[in-house]
Amino acid sequence: ALLLPVRKLPPETLGLIFIQCLPDEESNGLSTSVLDVPLLLMRVCRRWSNIARSTPQLWTTFHDCILQWSQQFLPMWLKNSGCLPV
Repeated sequence: ALLLPVRKLPPETLGLIFIQCLPDEESNGLSTSVLDVPLLLMRVCRRWSNIARSTPQLWTTFHDCILQWSQQFLPMWLKNSGCLPV
């Protein structure tokens, strides 16, 4: 099996890196949407998906457009945000 350095990082470290992928307020919509980040990270591999789901900070913001998505997304978003305010 190919062992890339990123595979050696503990989940907690990857979670911190994932949080840094969220756009900041200064991005003025020029970067990836806050909605895209967790969903994109979940598509990389099973490990990243599990880490993204267990990183509540990725799930504390959503826009009205999530309400228009399939009804599966809102419960997932709320569940993954854990005890953090949304």
